[in-house]
Amino acid sequence: ESRQPRFVGDEIVDRNDRLFIDQREHIGLAAILAHHRDLIALRRSRTDLSDGRRDRVLVTHDEDARWVVVRRGRTAVACNLSPDRQAVPLPAAPAAVLLASEPGFVFGGHQVELTGASIVVLDLLS
Repeated sequence: ESRQPRFVGDEIVDRNDRLFIDQREHIGLAAILAHHRDLIALRRSRTDLSDGRRDRVLVTHDEDARWVVVRRGRTAVACNLSPDRQAVPLPAAPAAVLLASEPGFVFGGHQVELTGASIVVLDLLS
């Protein structure tokens, strides 16, 4: 039996290579699913995130710099929507990281430096 190469995207792969590509895609989907499970568990564990009261939400943002911070009680979600690494100001000093989309964040006073297109969920000191 002859092995016929196939096109996948811009690449030519044979059937054995396709197995590797399928596994790589499966690993990526598994990571997304695990992240969503972590988000759901976090929401269930934090009363700040599950009471549904919109009057307890504080949002700060900088449209030009492309960041947003959403705070509910002692929980804050800092989002860097820019493709570049940047410092995002926080409403209070962080006590702990609850969840992060990417490693490499750095705290300094009342700010967090985030890699491009990433988020961090924080427990704040006050």
